[in-house]
Amino acid sequence: MTYSYDGDGRRIEKSGGTIYWYRMGSEALEETDLSGNLTNDYVFFGGKRIARHTASGGLGSGTYTYDGNGLRVKKVAGSTTTVYIFSGAKVIAEYANGAAPSSPTREYIYAGGALLARIDSTGTNYYHQDHLSNRMVTNSSGGVAAEMGHFPFGESWYNATNDKLYFTTYEYDSESGNHYAMARYPFARFIRARRAGLQPSR
Repeated sequence: MTYSYDGDGRRIEKSGGTIYWYRMGSEALEETDLSGNLTNDYVFFGGKRIARHTASGGLGSGTYTYDGNGLRVKKVAGSTTTVYIFSGAKVIAEYANGAAPSSPTREYIYAGGALLARIDSTGTNYYHQDHLSNRMVTNSSGGVAAEMGHFPFGESWYNATNDKLYFTTYEYDSESGNHYAMARYPFARFIRARRAGLQPSR
């Protein structure tokens, strides 16, 4: 996988035929294929948070809601609505499609700032990290439930169980192919809306 950059260090092309466009005077970013067909369209809120994503390819579309601290508290992707409960800046519970307050869909346990475990309908699963990302998940019996790896910008290398927390422990949004990193999205060198020209610099 190879990447091309403009003079400002922004990623403008990825091998396989993805072109990144940064619109001037608009909090938006687009992806096209080499023929100019729009594949992904992003609208930002507050200059750095994605409010809406629309895909024309094989992914999906999503809308996102944030609280006064800028934390994403709700995501609607396809037929799934997920509400997030935070303790500080850490997600401690998720409720999908109107789950009862006493029955969260997923709960998360931390040791200091590191994610330790996830509790859901499959039971309790434990995360094991290196210096950057989650690399392995084990079940309550100590068996390996998942192994995960990724490329530099967070594209999945191997992740047979499709665990959404494989890149720097940030949530992977399957509807956009990006990772929610609180204030930024690791995608085109951590995408943020920038008023930086009508087309990629070459």
